[in-house]
Amino acid sequence: MKKIIVFILAFILIVHAYGQTSEEYKNSGLEKYKQQDLNGAISDFNKAIELDAACFEAYLCRGHARYLLKDYKRSIADYSKAFELDPDFSEIYFYRGNAKNEQGKYSAAIEDYDKVIGKNPEHMEAYLNRGNAKSKDQDFPGAISDFTKVIEINPYYQEAYYNRGLLKILTDQRESGCADLKKASELGYSDANELINEYCK
Repeated sequence: MKKIIVFILAFILIVHAYGQTSEEYKNSGLEKYKQQDLNGAISDFNKAIELDAACFEAYLCRGHARYLLKDYKRSIADYSKAFELDPDFSEIYFYRGNAKNEQGKYSAAIEDYDKVIGKNPEHMEAYLNRGNAKSKDQDFPGAISDFTKVIEINPYYQEAYYNRGLLKILTDQRESGCADLKKASELGYSDANELINEYCK
């Protein structure tokens, strides 16, 4: 009986240490991530995952680090695994959509943004990025609609006016497009000035 108790105590201590070690690696990875040591952060997240295959934060943050390093394929894999571990964290769709967008997989990105917006109809950045993906996928009316939604949520969002103005000009809505570009310029979006000089004089 004494041997059984000793074994149980030893097992508990091992499990406890195991959990602490994974947590320590994860926290170390987060610190390195904050300091922009992305490769160091990934190394620590790898170790955290080796010790705890269900470490949600390690997958999520490793996905962020890989995204910043433009390793989009593995970033998407990390986001997908994080979602498996916590399906209620719908923001992962947004992160994964961004990575797919950068990969040029616009239709797949749009599907992820759709899911984000389905969960949170006021998710301004999801509308903006979905609009950008639709624009690259040649769905100009859909993109304009998304940029309009961004402006409805935040009437001072410079980039949304700029993007919508450019697309309106490209789709023969010059007067309305120029109005958007001028609004973007008024709000401080200096890139709009070049297009104004080219199309709105």
